[in-house]
Amino acid sequence: MKRLEVITLRHTRETEQDKVIDLLHQVRTLSPANIYEIKLYRHSELDNDLSIHLRWINDGSGEQKSTLGQQLVHELREFGLVHRAVWIEETLNDHE
Repeated sequence: MKRLEVITLRHTRETEQDKVIDLLHQVRTLSPANIYEIKLYRHSELDNDLSIHLRWINDGSGEQKSTLGQQLVHELREFGLVHRAVWIEETLNDHE
């Protein structure tokens, strides 16, 4: 099972985006072994919306929301409105 933790930020100033990117570079260097991907997306039409995607390999902890995600949410709140959700990957079986 894989999970995707999505943290969305609506920031108030353009300068905040550079600070968020710096924060993510720091996180990437300190990532736990069971995280295998961190991606940053910008909204195609709204310059002040960012989406951070943390893709996790199931570490067997049963924990839905990660400690890293919680720390990111805490840090990002100073930049604007933050929302976090966890998605579980489902396997699609071919129908015969």
